[in-house]
This record gives sequence, structure tokens and C-alpha cells, in this order.
Amino acid sequence: MHLLVWFNLNDLWRGELAAFRQRHPEIEVTVTTDLEDPGVAEADLAIGTAVPLSVVERAHKLRFLGVSLAGVDHLPLELLHQRGITLAAAHTNGIYVAERALALILGFLGNIAPYDRDLRQGKWHGFAAGEPADAAWHSLRGASVTLLGTGSIGQGLARLLAPFDCRITGYRRTNALASPPFDRMNTDLIEAVTGAHIVVCSLPLTEETRGVLSAQVFAAMPGALFVNVGRGAIADEAALYNALREGVLRGAAIDTWYRYPAGDAATHPGAFPFHTLDNVLLSPHLGGYTPQAVAASLRDIFRQLDIFLKTGDLPEAVDTRRRY
Repeated sequence: MHLLVWFNLNDLWRGELAAFRQRHPEIEVTVTTDLEDPGVAEADLAIGTAVPLSVVERAHKLRFLGVSLAGVDHLPLELLHQRGITLAAAHTNGIYVAERALALILGFLGNIAPYDRDLRQGKWHGFAAGEPADAAWHSLRGASVTLLGTGSIGQGLARLLAPFDCRITGYRRTNALASPPFDRMNTDLIEAVTGAHIVVCSLPLTEETRGVLSAQVFAAMPGALFVNVGRGAIADEAALYNALREGVLRGAAIDTWYRYPAGDAATHPGAFPFHTLDNVLLSPHLGGYTPQAVAASLRDIFRQLDIFLKTGDLPEAVDTRRRY
């Protein structure tokens, strides 16, 4: 059996791979990012991060593909489904993305970024500047929060919000039974966001969720703070920009976007000028990108690979038809 590691190794990967080789000395390993390497065609198993379509097409014997990421929308899912290839993704970074979502909420409500910028210029806010309290920062305590997505991110964020005495509603497409730390569960999107002070999206990007956050949905949550740590394309870009520009939404704190850099050139994160809006807190898609999260995700992929090698099956595998 042959394992392809499609990655330029760093110390973390070297350590995990060395431990894997000790556990499975019978498995030949090829480490490469060269499509012409003979090990690509020989691979029964493959792991990496962004494994391109060309690798899957060339690896005719491939049975297992593991990626040390939670999102899989960048992968050739249709081909993986057609060939019956088991797909493993790492969801251990959910607690870290949840932490980032909480930081974005607190950062926006607390005016952390604008107050920092102003104070560096000697401009004060709050009682020191004679401003009323309602013009200063706002507390998260007691807020009504709707979490679109109740997977590892949504559950982790719900637990983080609980000490703030927030009223937490979860949204999922099926099964409306609520359990702590959720106070309520809803399967209707409009009903779920209605009345919320804060709406956090951690949904996966699928054909069903692409653009599902439409102008109609944003109109149902007037005055709310919208936080996106799922995927940019879940929120219709024009609808989101207009809702922010026109004041339908109180604001947004966004970590997942519509445009990404292809090189060193400066790249704004959308076709619309979100970066010009004062009611938007921008974050460059790094919610799950911490040393702890990267290490946990890599360990998780090798753990799932071990299960597949032992049993020939992986109950927690990604459903390549549903895309999560």
C-alpha cells in the first residue's frame, strides 16, 4: 500500500509522519507536490491540504483522501463521489473558529479597532471625552444570538456565549429539538434570525447554502450584527453590502470572503467595497489558523487514516454528495 503526502513538509508534518511510519512500517510513503512523481500514480491513500483535481485524476488506485481542513468545497467532490473515494476532513479546529467568532463579536461591540485607531491620534471617546454611555461600547450580556449551523463551530460558540447569559437559538435544516447550551432550535431560516441581536454563520458551503443569506433574510434581522465564519458565498455579496451600506444591519464582522489573493498584490476581499464601510470589522480568514488548531487538525487526519487502515471504513467521513 502506498501513501501520498501532497505537502511541502514542515516540522509538524515531519513529526506526525514519522509517528505514522512507526505505526505502519509496511506502507510506502511518497512526499511530493510534483504531479509527475511516480508516487502519485501509485497512491492508494493521500493526505494534504489543497489536493488538486489533477492529483485525484492521476491517482487511479486512490481509496482514501484526507485533508487537514474543515472545509472541502475546494476539492473535486463529484469525482471523489463517482470513484467511491473516502474523504476525511478535520473538524477539531471548530473550537478555535468559535473563539475567533467570539473575538469578532466582542471586538465589534466594544469598538476595539476604531477606538485603538483614534487613540493613537490622541482622540478620546467615552466619559473622558464627554460622550454619553450609549455612544460608547455595548455589552454582549443578555443578547439574543442566532447561530446558523450547529456543528462543531456552532456548538463551541454556544458554550462560549453561555456565561454571557445570551439567549441562544440554533438553526439547522432538520431536527428542531434543542438541548443545552441552546435555548431554542429552529429549522426555518427567517424565523431563526427574526429578533436576533447577533447572527453568526458557520454553515458549510453547499449547493443548498450558496447565497441562502439573501436580501430577504437580512431584511428579517434589522439592526443585527452579522458575523460570518462559514464561507463568504453563503451570504449573497450584493445583498450583504447593500444591507450594511443602507443601515439595515447594524454591522458585520467577517472572516470569510469572496475574493482571495493570488500573489503579493493588494487584494480587497470582495467585488463590493466592504473595506470602505465603517460598520464592518474585517478579518482575513484565519479563524482556524493558529498553531494549536493546525496541530490538532493534522493529528485528526492521521487518526482518521489509522481508523480507515484498521477497518476499511470511516463512519465520520465527509458525505461527498452533501459536501460536508
